[in-house]
Amino acid sequence: MLQRVKLNQLPRACLLGWARSGILFTYSRQTPLESCFIPLDANDQRRLASWNFIKDYQKNEDDLHALATGAYVAARMVLKDKAQANLIQPDDCVEIFKGMLVNSAIFTGMLARKPHLLPKHYLVMRSALASYILHKGWDRIKV
Repeated sequence: MLQRVKLNQLPRACLLGWARSGILFTYSRQTPLESCFIPLDANDQRRLASWNFIKDYQKNEDDLHALATGAYVAARMVLKDKAQANLIQPDDCVEIFKGMLVNSAIFTGMLARKPHLLPKHYLVMRSALASYILHKGWDRIKV
């Protein structure tokens, strides 16, 4: 489900496109990134809770935060300007983190413990989990 945001309320330089999951890409050199922050979607939280991914997150919290810190560091390396790099928000790291999450043993282990979850839903759960982890643990993730 796409998250609705009034585009005329966000700075134009900030808008680069929508992902299928409804995440707004917020990277821009001209506009401070904090002006584009989008809160965590409640539908993602319900989806994760219904499949016990939140319990899995709590069990593997330290390892998932270490993986998310890698995504944060990668996002900082993309930005040349130190002032912009200090304004990185969770939504700026989601796409990088989703790529790291799909190949991690932690996430594949979570999926293996859910045999009734159809493979066509893996991408949705990966997106929801990545967003959830980045938003909930942001204070620990950002270095």
